[in-house]
Amino acid sequence: MTTRRLRPLQRPAAGVVPVPGSKSLTIRALAAAALAPGKSHLYGALEAEDPIAMRRVLRGMGVAVTTG
Repeated sequence: MTTRRLRPLQRPAAGVVPVPGSKSLTIRALAAAALAPGKSHLYGALEAEDPIAMRRVLRGMGVAVTTG
């Protein structure tokens, strides 16, 4: 197994990460966005039953999630 050492960022991360039309990657992107400070925008996220359920879960936890 390869071990990688991660160093803390010196400033907040910013950028654009394309999300492929994948159920599991969309759910992971939603989780990462929920944990990130400030607003996150996901473009191209898959609309399917599981990601919709994940949005409901996040809303239930008090995370503001909008679509459209």
